Amino acid sequence: MQKTLTICLLALSLALTACGWQLRGAPQLPEEMAVIYIDSGDPHGPLARELRRLLDSGDSRVSWDREEATAILRVLESGSSREVLSVNLRGRPEELRVIYHIEFDVRDRDGNTLVERQRMVLNRDISTDAEDPLGISQETRRVARSLEEEIVQSVVLRIEALARADARE
Repeated sequence: MQKTLTICLLALSLALTACGWQLRGAPQLPEEMAVIYIDSGDPHGPLARELRRLLDSGDSRVSWDREEATAILRVLESGSSREVLSVNLRGRPEELRVIYHIEFDVRDRDGNTLVERQRMVLNRDISTDAEDPLGISQETRRVARSLEEEIVQSVVLRIEALARADARE
C-alpha cells in the first residue's frame, strides 16, 4: 500500500512538472522595473494597495516618490460593473455577471514605454436570491473584490511575461 501511494505521488509530481505547472512565486521583474511608482486615480484604494502588496513581495520595490522610481505603472482606467443575465417573473435579477476591467501601461522615468497599453477584463456569473436585494448587493461587492484581486495578479503576470519576451528579442 505504501509503495503504491509513493508511486502515485511520484507520478502526479512528474505530470505536474511536465505540463509546466509550478507554485506561484513572487514576481520577478527586470532591472529597469526595480523601483516602481504606481500612478492610479486612488493611490490609497484597494487596487493600488493590492498592486503594491504583490509588487513588494518580489524583487521590485514600490515607491511613493515618482522621482525615485525607475518605472511607472500607470493605471489608466479600472472599475467594476454588473449586467443582469436573467430575471424572475417579477422582474428581479436572478443571475448577474460581475465585470472588472483595467487598462494600464508601464513607462520608464523618461516616459519611454516599457509595456504597451494593455486592457484586461475578468467576469464572473453569479446566481442570486431575487427576494434578498441586500444579499445581492453584498455578493456583488464580494465578487467584485475577488475579481480585483485576480486582475492584479494577472496584471503583474502580464508585465512579467511581456518584460521577459522583450528581453529575449
